[in-house]
Parts: sequence; C-alpha cells; structure tokens
Amino acid sequence: MKSKINAKNVIKKYKIEYVFAVIITIVIAFIFLFGNVDLSLFSSNTNNSSSFESELEAKLTKTIKNVQGAGKTNVVVTTDGTNKEEILKESITTYENGVKTTTESVVMVNGKPYVLKTYAPNVVGVVVVCEGANDLNVKLAITEILTTTLNVDCENIRILKMK
Repeated sequence: MKSKINAKNVIKKYKIEYVFAVIITIVIAFIFLFGNVDLSLFSSNTNNSSSFESELEAKLTKTIKNVQGAGKTNVVVTTDGTNKEEILKESITTYENGVKTTTESVVMVNGKPYVLKTYAPNVVGVVVVCEGANDLNVKLAITEILTTTLNVDCENIRILKMK
C-alpha cells in the first residue's frame, strides 16, 4: 500500500510540473501572437556602447550649439560601457514528501535567453568644448542641459574653452 502512495505522489508532482509548463508555454505564445514583441531582442547584442555614445554626442552637440553664446561645440560622452538586460525567468515549485522545492530557470527562445528589457549604458562623464565656455551663463545653461538630459552629477561634467 505504501508503494501506491509514493507512486501517487510522483504522479501528482509530474502533473503540477506539466501544468506549470503548459501555462508558461501559453503565456509565451500569447506574447508572440498578440503582443508587440520586438524580435530584435533575440538577435545578438549589436548595440555596443560606442555607437550609443556617438549618437548621444551628436544629439548633445546639436542641442548645445543652439545655446546663445555657445558657438562651435564638441561633446565627448563616457559611459560604463555595459548594456543591462532584464531576462525572463520561470519559477516552478514542487512539493515532495512535505518538502517545498522551488527551481528557477531562464526562459530560452531559439537557444537564447528571452530579454524583457534592455537598459542603455550609464553615462559617467561628459566633456564639452565650446567657443563660449568663458561665459558663466553659457556654462550654466550647458550644465543644466547635461544634468537634466543625462542625469549626471555636475562633478562629472567639464566645460572647456575651444581654441
């Protein structure tokens, strides 16, 4: 009689795991079928920090040039160089002989982890070289632009006079 009870527990355990696996599969299917999923997340990470920095530098240069008195402008942005990714994980909880066991695993799609969100690298410093850097009003305006748009502390910003 004892062997039947153990067999029933094993069957219940596999039924629970099967139900969780089916639910996860259905959720992922709905995401692909009905959600706006960016499939580029599954490709290799081609967004390196240097292209991110270059795009940011171009946008900031264009913006700072429009500050009255700034004149010609060059901007250099430094980042920590790492994209951060939020990966989808599934948790499966099983009960065996009164013991609760939870296992967590990464959800894989086409052999790669399913990325929920990718975060850009953090900006750690900015150098601006412009013609109007001697004017305190220009420096203040540029500092406000950089601290507001990049969330960078003033200590990590340098504004220098162009020769």
